[in-house]
Amino acid sequence: ALRLAHMQPLRMAEVTEMKADVVCGRDETIVLSNGFEIAVRIWGDLEASPERPQDRWLALHGWADNAASFDRFAPLLLQQGATCVVAMDAAGHGRSGHRSTYHDVDNVADVVGLAGNLGWTSFSLVGHSLGGCVAQAVAATVPEKVLRLVVLEALGWFSHDGKGALSALRKKALEPAGVAGNKKSWTTYPDLEACAQRRAAQNMAGPMSVEDARVLVSRGTTPSVSGTGYVWSADAAIMLTRIRPSEEFVTSILGGVKCPQALVLARDGLFKGASLPRLPLFSFFWGVAVTLAYWIIAGVHTVKTLGREPLRPEIPSKKTSIGSKVAFVYLLLCRRRVSQQVCCSVFGRCVAVCVEGEILIEQEIK
Repeated sequence: ALRLAHMQPLRMAEVTEMKADVVCGRDETIVLSNGFEIAVRIWGDLEASPERPQDRWLALHGWADNAASFDRFAPLLLQQGATCVVAMDAAGHGRSGHRSTYHDVDNVADVVGLAGNLGWTSFSLVGHSLGGCVAQAVAATVPEKVLRLVVLEALGWFSHDGKGALSALRKKALEPAGVAGNKKSWTTYPDLEACAQRRAAQNMAGPMSVEDARVLVSRGTTPSVSGTGYVWSADAAIMLTRIRPSEEFVTSILGGVKCPQALVLARDGLFKGASLPRLPLFSFFWGVAVTLAYWIIAGVHTVKTLGREPLRPEIPSKKTSIGSKVAFVYLLLCRRRVSQQVCCSVFGRCVAVCVEGEILIEQEIK
């Protein structure tokens, strides 16, 4: 239940009155000018209130998810005054078309093309995880079109330096050919409930209930070729190695966002490894602690490697070294400084989000 979309304060009493029921919109397939097919789920009226373009929303889901991610979210936006919400399946996901290979930046042109097909010259964006990164890139690419931006669990694409990109390219070159579009590459599950159990278990960040997984599975599966069960409808090639953009490119995107922007991070989400005890994420003292830790560890690393090997940031996990964890958190700090219009604070399983200094909402993220 988010009123982030309207950039207005939301009282806790209002939060308790909102119920996040699953409400499926109507499904359509839109053919872009280049012939590529984008599947969408629509709530509301595409042509309603053209004098309020900020109240029509494009919603972008995360990696390996689909447009059903917004089955609970979109109806709540309509309750709060949105005139229309259009959630799209990204290329290779859900029911959209497949490509021979996948690059995150290609999604930007898809979003801009979709808005053009809808006849929307200006609109607002909400994106989750990878979809949030794409939304930020769209906002920086066509700032005259994007009026407001809400980003959930995202602060720019993960990046590669030159050596990391070369390593990824070598790995990608050795991956098996013919994976794209090959349904046999997916495991076959006996029924949709088994699919939901698997999807909940493999969630990469934070807990996911089977109930929530069922929502994604309802749109993200298709009968197997053999007819003995179900497989994921996404292209198996989305699992292959990707060549990521440079950090300079990512920070240019973050700095290029001109519209009001709200960032929501959950304590037990993707960036949970960046939090520190009793120091809210992105607070002043959190920044001081992170900066000091990075300078010390980076200095020791430089001495040990004689400056030949940079300290590379990695997403915190059980296998990530302390140095790489600190470098990752410091990277987030640097990106936050570039994104001048974003402000957020995270505590417990609750989140307080600010835009230009104003607290918008405080509630539990479920």
